[in-house]
Amino acid sequence: MPYCSDCGSKIESSESFCANCGQQQQPEVSVTPGRKPRKVWLVAGLAVVLLVILGAVILIPGEVGIYGTYVLQDHPEEAVLEIRRDGTVVVREEGRVVDSGQWIWVIKGEVIKVEARGKPAVHGRIEGNKLIFTDPWRGEIIFVRQ
Repeated sequence: MPYCSDCGSKIESSESFCANCGQQQQPEVSVTPGRKPRKVWLVAGLAVVLLVILGAVILIPGEVGIYGTYVLQDHPEEAVLEIRRDGTVVVREEGRVVDSGQWIWVIKGEVIKVEARGKPAVHGRIEGNKLIFTDPWRGEIIFVRQ
């Protein structure tokens, strides 16, 4: 037999109000221990898998999405870099192909190194959709992906 939540008097389990003080009674909720539904485990498992995939994509070096065409940020008509999947770079200046296939690129983390046979390497960094190279005379040269 339950008791009133206000005055502590005994009440019948079927009564909604206490006969002694008139306080409305809340129905008892019984919690039975049991197994969690499979749906919860399925959702939790899928969430973990998605987090692992997202973490892997973030931690994989910038090589994953680097391929494509980049234009000089301040003067897009002056210079274009085409980063190819085969590891080569095509350089165009003012619409003309200057070097095709002679330049190669290598990525290590967020650093990109572009070099040509017999020429000094140029180092830069990858920031989102930008390739940023540092030139001792011109400062930062920023190429933006088209």
